[in-house]
Amino acid sequence: MSFVIFIILLLMIAGIFFWKINRWLSLLLLAPMLVLFGFASYVLFNMWYETTPESLNFSVQHEGSEYIIENSWEKPLDVYRFPTDFVVFYVPNTSTVTNVKRERVKDYKEMAELEDSVKGWVEEKYPSNLTTQVFDIKASKNGRFTFSLPQGIKEKEVEVYYVHLRSEPMDTIEYWIKEIEIKP
Repeated sequence: MSFVIFIILLLMIAGIFFWKINRWLSLLLLAPMLVLFGFASYVLFNMWYETTPESLNFSVQHEGSEYIIENSWEKPLDVYRFPTDFVVFYVPNTSTVTNVKRERVKDYKEMAELEDSVKGWVEEKYPSNLTTQVFDIKASKNGRFTFSLPQGIKEKEVEVYYVHLRSEPMDTIEYWIKEIEIKP
């Protein structure tokens, strides 16, 4: 390892020395150092960059009994996110939300354990006496999902949340949640 560092430092010194003599040769000698700095910058940026609830926007439309919610991210999604996020519904009277249509990841059946984890986390952090329903949705820059409320349930009785997950390598899963306001 120290030999590699010695070679890189030697190339950097030679690149600086040859700058006035031959710039192409100098750039060729400095290239490994530039690549190394670029790679280190990329890794450090992704270690510290996380999306926040403030960077996620929703638009809600109501057509008959169907609700259409579109989400868009103002900033790029984090690299260490899961391929799926979740939409959580709190519905009264043990009712269930119906006709949920959303884009899903291909291997969504393997996400059942993750879905249970999200449901447990939401119920622990945001307890409610309403029935909890969790639906996976593909994490993407712009997303859309639709659903219908159960018969006799009004918009103000339902709570809808978007849950985002991320996990850096060798780290635990981190969650954050953002409420989606459904207005009549």
